[in-house]
Amino acid sequence: MTYELWDLTSRNLIDWFEDRTEALSAVRAYLDVDEADLVILVVSGGETQASGSYTGHELVAWAEAEPSGTRRSA
Repeated sequence: MTYELWDLTSRNLIDWFEDRTEALSAVRAYLDVDEADLVILVVSGGETQASGSYTGHELVAWAEAEPSGTRRSA
Protein backbone atom coordinates (compact mmCIF):
# COMPACT_ATOMS: atom_id res chain seq x y z
CA MET A 1 0.00 0.00 0.00
CA THR A 2 1.03 3.56 -0.57
CA TYR A 3 -0.46 6.59 1.13
CA GLU A 4 -0.10 10.09 -0.31
CA LEU A 5 -1.12 13.12 1.74
CA TRP A 6 -1.95 16.18 -0.38
CA ASP A 7 -2.75 19.80 0.47
CA LEU A 8 -6.05 20.70 -1.23
CA THR A 9 -5.38 24.44 -1.41
CA SER A 10 -1.93 24.37 -3.00
CA ARG A 11 -2.41 20.95 -4.64
CA ASN A 12 1.05 19.99 -3.42
CA LEU A 13 2.13 16.63 -2.10
CA ILE A 14 2.80 16.93 1.63
CA ASP A 15 4.32 13.47 2.10
CA TRP A 16 3.90 9.83 1.12
CA PHE A 17 4.11 6.66 3.17
CA GLU A 18 4.34 2.91 2.62
CA ASP A 19 3.16 2.17 6.15
CA ARG A 20 -0.40 2.85 7.36
CA THR A 21 0.81 3.67 10.86
CA GLU A 22 3.06 6.44 9.57
CA ALA A 23 0.29 7.80 7.34
CA LEU A 24 -2.12 7.68 10.24
CA SER A 25 0.26 9.67 12.42
CA ALA A 26 0.51 12.42 9.78
CA VAL A 27 -3.26 12.44 9.22
CA ARG A 28 -3.95 12.72 12.94
CA ALA A 29 -1.80 15.84 13.12
CA TYR A 30 -4.30 17.49 10.77
CA LEU A 31 -7.32 16.01 12.51
CA ASP A 32 -6.08 17.23 15.91
CA VAL A 33 -6.21 20.84 14.68
CA ASP A 34 -9.56 20.34 12.89
CA GLU A 35 -8.09 20.58 9.37
CA ALA A 36 -9.52 17.39 7.83
CA ASP A 37 -11.06 19.45 5.01
CA LEU A 38 -7.70 20.94 4.01
CA VAL A 39 -5.96 17.70 3.05
CA ILE A 40 -6.72 14.57 1.06
CA LEU A 41 -5.26 11.12 1.60
CA VAL A 42 -4.88 8.95 -1.50
CA VAL A 43 -4.54 5.22 -0.74
CA SER A 44 -3.50 2.84 -3.51
CA GLY A 45 -1.88 -0.43 -4.40
CA GLY A 46 -3.26 -2.89 -1.91
CA GLU A 47 -4.90 -6.22 -2.55
CA THR A 48 -6.59 -6.59 0.83
CA GLN A 49 -7.82 -3.02 1.27
CA ALA A 50 -9.74 -0.93 -1.22
CA SER A 51 -7.94 1.98 -2.85
CA GLY A 52 -9.49 5.38 -2.57
CA SER A 53 -9.18 8.96 -1.46
CA TYR A 54 -10.35 10.49 1.79
CA THR A 55 -10.96 14.04 2.98
CA GLY A 56 -13.19 15.69 5.56
CA HIS A 57 -15.54 13.29 7.34
CA GLU A 58 -14.30 10.37 5.23
CA LEU A 59 -10.74 11.05 6.40
CA VAL A 60 -11.89 11.07 10.02
CA ALA A 61 -13.65 7.71 9.47
CA TRP A 62 -10.51 6.28 7.81
CA ALA A 63 -8.39 7.36 10.78
CA GLU A 64 -10.83 5.80 13.24
CA ALA A 65 -10.91 2.43 11.45
CA GLU A 66 -9.21 -0.45 13.26
CA PRO A 67 -6.96 -2.36 10.84
CA SER A 68 -4.86 -5.12 12.30
CA GLY A 69 -5.97 -4.36 15.83
CA THR A 70 -4.38 -0.90 15.80
CA ARG A 71 -6.43 1.59 17.76
CA ARG A 72 -5.71 5.02 19.14
CA SER A 73 -5.85 5.22 22.90
CA ALA A 74 -7.36 8.14 24.80
